[in-house]
Amino acid sequence: EFYSSWCGHCIHFAPTFKLFANDVYGWRDVISVGAIDCAQDVNSPICRDYEVMGYPSLRFFPPKAAGDFKGQDLRQRVQSVEGIKTAMLNYVEELQTNKTVGLERWPNLRPFSGAKLDDLWVDSREFFALLLVEAPDSDIGRSVILDLESSLHKLNIPLQLRRSIKHANSTGFMAKQEEVPAILSLHKDNSHHTQLKVAAYTREAWYAAVKDFIWSKSKEFSLTGKELDDTKKKDLKPGNTALLAAEKPNSKKDLITRRYKVFLSDLEKAMVYSLSHEVGQHSAKIGEHTSELQSRKISRMP
Repeated sequence: EFYSSWCGHCIHFAPTFKLFANDVYGWRDVISVGAIDCAQDVNSPICRDYEVMGYPSLRFFPPKAAGDFKGQDLRQRVQSVEGIKTAMLNYVEELQTNKTVGLERWPNLRPFSGAKLDDLWVDSREFFALLLVEAPDSDIGRSVILDLESSLHKLNIPLQLRRSIKHANSTGFMAKQEEVPAILSLHKDNSHHTQLKVAAYTREAWYAAVKDFIWSKSKEFSLTGKELDDTKKKDLKPGNTALLAAEKPNSKKDLITRRYKVFLSDLEKAMVYSLSHEVGQHSAKIGEHTSELQSRKISRMP
């Protein structure tokens, strides 16, 4: 996020963005979240180089991006945690579909599209798999896969997590799968599959169901067979609520108060900022006067 600390839209959006960042913190091994305050003098060069003209601006950057790449804008007007998260998941899946370099260790978010279940084991070292079957408009499967990615990697658990989409015109094994959503358990040496019992169709319930499955197969996964200590248990919790304190969005009264109350000092600061930052962030120099403004530092009103 490129934002400005004086920007009203940014101030109103900040609690939502913090809730979003907290919710996806556990995905940081795949895609991380950051923010740059363009109102800070030290950040003016980077905001100018990336041609940030509006606040807040949300942009995606792939691994090993070229130095002159300005980022991919999140163009749709998304103001909710779920909306930003969906765009984030779509971007990761798009990178995998386009076979972008640097994604070798990422979990596969692309829907499994094999004609038969045996196709799951092609180029796979794992001998257990969980197939998360859901509707096309659901993000739960992708979210759970990313929630568990770090723990599966750290504990070296040989489990393949994939998602599959049930369409009205699905063919192959999906055409026979009547219950949706569902989590299917498969073994490489067994052509049959079983369906896990899940308390509810939520991210938390699916996460718990997968975790319970891992414990039930601890010996097969070459784990200790003993209960993990509290430190390792934390690795299997979705998200990380300790990183950022959740903040409540502003009330309607707060929004109205901020929107219609203006102080003279704010107007002066806005003028100074416009001359010292916004003009300087334009990469193109138009005329002698603009060049002079871009080269000067204006710190106070006359």
